[in-house]
Amino acid sequence: SLSAEEIAAEYNSGLASHPKTLASNETVKGEVWTAAVTPSDGYEDGTTVTSNSLTIANSPPTITLLTPTNGQILTSYTNRTPRFTWSGSDADSDSLTYTIWIATDSAFSNINQTSSGLTDQNYTASDVGVDTVYYWKVEAYDGTTRVNSSTFNFTLESYEAISLITSTVDF
Repeated sequence: SLSAEEIAAEYNSGLASHPKTLASNETVKGEVWTAAVTPSDGYEDGTTVTSNSLTIANSPPTITLLTPTNGQILTSYTNRTPRFTWSGSDADSDSLTYTIWIATDSAFSNINQTSSGLTDQNYTASDVGVDTVYYWKVEAYDGTTRVNSSTFNFTLESYEAISLITSTVDF
């Protein structure tokens, strides 16, 4: 809502010459606003008319996947537990919870693993198979609105190590 100083400044600057546009920081989610207009010809005021009410809606959260990047081939995970990171924010400063899905198909009908109720912006997978394309996405929830990220894919490349005991081999 407007402060007394903002209302006085608008009145003194002459509202009739330029309409008021509210900045987003002048409103709060859930507030109900109306406008009342009283016409005046300078001699006499007319009948005040009040608008329909407008409720300030929730701003949906935003979410961006960070790692593994889209199409990345992971080569340094000998324990098969890659770490997923993302960035989430909310313009209303609502606290966010996250759900991550990891699947072997882009339609997410073959879920490999999922975790919900996450409050940190990361997740470490458990025992992801090698040489398989996996798809992952994250949902952000601000208590009102659920928003899904884009979908990324990655592959965990198999790793083989061979140790030779001697430097020569005789046949």
